[in-house]
Amino acid sequence: MIRLDSITHNHLGLHCEMCGHNSLLAVKMLIERLGHEINVHNAVKTLKCSSCGAKGKASFVITYVVNAKR
Repeated sequence: MIRLDSITHNHLGLHCEMCGHNSLLAVKMLIERLGHEINVHNAVKTLKCSSCGAKGKASFVITYVVNAKR
């Protein structure tokens, strides 16, 4: 299992399996909220969809987001 503290510079791309809502969360924010020790799968289980309110019903991908200057 992948711990959050091993992917601190990444984001989680989340897809709610109940309503189809998509979101992108910074792993650093999740670490501040849930701690360094938690793994990605357990962290995702605690999240609630901001669109429909379903808890723990998201699939995810680990994504590296580049800060592009424009």
